[in-house]
Amino acid sequence: MKKITYLFLIILFSSCSRGIEFSKEEFDTERWKNDKNGCNNERLSEYSNFQKIKDQLEGLSEVEIRQTLGNPDAVDLYKRKQKFYIYFIEKGPQCEKNGVGKAQRIEIRFSAMERANEIIYRPALK
Repeated sequence: MKKITYLFLIILFSSCSRGIEFSKEEFDTERWKNDKNGCNNERLSEYSNFQKIKDQLEGLSEVEIRQTLGNPDAVDLYKRKQKFYIYFIEKGPQCEKNGVGKAQRIEIRFSAMERANEIIYRPALK
């Protein structure tokens, strides 16, 4: 019985994902997370590194994306239980009180199964 309990615990803890961890040279996740709405332009300076690791984010769950990139700046709900996480990458109107975000951004589309299935760069809206 002890062996079964240990086996269950090993499986349980190994299946609890913490997102993807990168070295600071690859992608500085803390720098990204700490730049809410991209208002300090830290995400903008980290964007070239983001492009290098974005393929590794596809297929991750919503929880894993949040653990890796932090909470999104906005969430856009779409039809058929799809949603988009929006991460602004530059300072813009979203940094003002009650401002609507029109700055450059990354949108991560999640399927109805809550998996990231597309990562889109959107330029600033005019």
